[in-house]
Amino acid sequence: MLTFCKKLYHLTTSAMSFFISLLSCLLFSSFSAAGKIKKLRKKLNGKFKECYIMGNGPALNDILQSPMANREEVALFAVNFFALNEKFLQVKPDFYMMIDPVLWRDKNDNTSNEKKKQEIRSNVKRLLEQLEKVDWDMYFFISNRCPLSLFKNVSPHVHVVQINTTPVSGWKWASHLLYNLGLGMPLPQNVTNAAIFAAIFLRFEKIYLYGANHSWMLDLRVDEQNRIYTEDSHFYKASENRYYFQKGILEIHLRCYANTFASHTALDKYSRTVGVRVYNRTRGSFIDAYEFDAQQ
Repeated sequence: MLTFCKKLYHLTTSAMSFFISLLSCLLFSSFSAAGKIKKLRKKLNGKFKECYIMGNGPALNDILQSPMANREEVALFAVNFFALNEKFLQVKPDFYMMIDPVLWRDKNDNTSNEKKKQEIRSNVKRLLEQLEKVDWDMYFFISNRCPLSLFKNVSPHVHVVQINTTPVSGWKWASHLLYNLGLGMPLPQNVTNAAIFAAIFLRFEKIYLYGANHSWMLDLRVDEQNRIYTEDSHFYKASENRYYFQKGILEIHLRCYANTFASHTALDKYSRTVGVRVYNRTRGSFIDAYEFDAQQ
């Protein structure tokens, strides 16, 4: 009886999750954006077989500091504020993912640190300035909620592509159907989740992760006054920055961490269903959803 009740519970929660996801897609996803990204997949068919996704964790320096073999055969996928680093104009990524609402909203609800808010505004401005300098073809993915007018001054080589970031969960087969239609993706809690989904959707045969440390738990600290803060470090920062959490918000951050890893698990299942393999090449990475590949 207990086993039956557990199965019924999981069946019910999966059904509820999917129908909520379906309703969300109907209300918040763009069918136009879904159609355009499917056209992009058809256009790119066969151009690249492999894709390197470059997270902004400290371990990304491992690949940036050495010459990249077979560059013309590998698609490079940058994320967030990678463009603020001098390597951006040298590496020339083919794809770029930036879905954080800070891109088009002048606020950040996750911090009360005014210094952090000013830094974000400055970074967004510098990112747009860097996009004006692009002299190679690059597909820049943004959320379907982000206005295209924000990119009116970028280089003509930058092809801005809206992607539906509506979270989809529930029944595996039904969720994968919505993924394949381009109407949603596993919860994009972290930009790496979204970049991996886009790479899977574009059907690269193999996807390799670099700089995806996801080691935020190691950065959590408590000072002498029992205030919680984090040492925020990225490959492009020369020093770490201390950011204090609002009181009572630690639970939210920990839930976000859990959501990120749950999305990686969902992405691994989806990739295997469509015949794509994702490998983690980030040394010291906390991501355990994908097979680790130490060869670099």
